[in-house]
Amino acid sequence: MANKKKTQKAPKQEGILGKAKNLLGKADDLLDESVDKVKKSKAFGKATEAYKKAEDYVEDKISDFEKSDMNIKLGKMADQAEKKAGGVLKKIKKFSKNLADKAENKFDNMMKEKPKAKAKPKAKTAAKPKAKTAAKSKSKTAAKPKVKTAAKPKAKAAAKPKAKTTAKAKTKAVAKPKAKPKPKKA
Repeated sequence: MANKKKTQKAPKQEGILGKAKNLLGKADDLLDESVDKVKKSKAFGKATEAYKKAEDYVEDKISDFEKSDMNIKLGKMADQAEKKAGGVLKKIKKFSKNLADKAENKFDNMMKEKPKAKAKPKAKTAAKPKAKTAAKSKSKTAAKPKVKTAAKPKAKAAAKPKAKTTAKAKTKAVAKPKAKPKPKKA
């Protein structure tokens, strides 16, 4: 009995696989036929001709470009630009290093300098209580010293031409007469 069940199942599986193979073969044949129809159509023929013409045109332009030595000229220009950029980069690095050194020196000098004590202003009136002045002097000594910044060099001002002024006659503004009220109709 067990042998009969095994043999019965096997043909069904082969049948399903066989059907699937047949269906796949039919789909392949249908696809091939539709591809052949598209290839034979006028639109496909025109499209392939246009594609071939475009391909030939591009190839011609590439060969013209190579013959014109433009690619060599462009390569030389790129090399020159690269050299100039390298030189400018070196200058920028040198400038930034000098600037950083100067800033460091200025900062060190400012840190080394002791804050100078300011002269106490003389009291103009004797009516001020001494407690307030004592509180002020303590707050000044406890406060952080102000950092002086170096003065920036001023750029030379270019001479600006002055605008010519002409005398204009002054006119008085004339007031417009007020509108008369309209009489009310009864």
